[in-house]
Amino acid sequence: LTSVGTIGCGAITSTGDSSMNQLTVDDIVLNGKVITMTGSADDTVTFTVGTNGTLNIVTTDTAAAAANITITADGTAELAGTTVTLNSSGDIVLDADDGDIFLKDSGTTYGSLTNSSGNLILKSGTTAAATFTGANVVFAGTIDSGAIISTGAIQGTSFTDGTATMSRG
Repeated sequence: LTSVGTIGCGAITSTGDSSMNQLTVDDIVLNGKVITMTGSADDTVTFTVGTNGTLNIVTTDTAAAAANITITADGTAELAGTTVTLNSSGDIVLDADDGDIFLKDSGTTYGSLTNSSGNLILKSGTTAAATFTGANVVFAGTIDSGAIISTGAIQGTSFTDGTATMSRG
């Protein structure tokens, strides 16, 4: 069947393979390996399948540059790959309502960032290593360092230099 123009008919049913160069359904265009959806004249999203299973998703809002992508899951949303890159010309926001951001390697937690009443707790493994309160930090363990240079007073209950200890009395 070859036609120029529009074919007016009811539902089209095919029991075999159907092929065509392009199919348009409302504001969705299927053309080869590209799906283009148009929300309005200046708002589109394009899905393009490339070689080796690549998938490009491009959103365009020529009027306001607000072509955002939101992925919402009723359960867990997972992004997996041999390498996952977050690349932003602006900020990167990690917003965890339970207050914990976990750092893992093959499912094993090696560190985390925890919010405790607006203060940052940095954990090594699952052990609190440092607590930040404003500009102040409290370390939970031993601090091993090279030279310590201070522009202000160093305070403490005692200082040890080799075998000599100075203590506040």
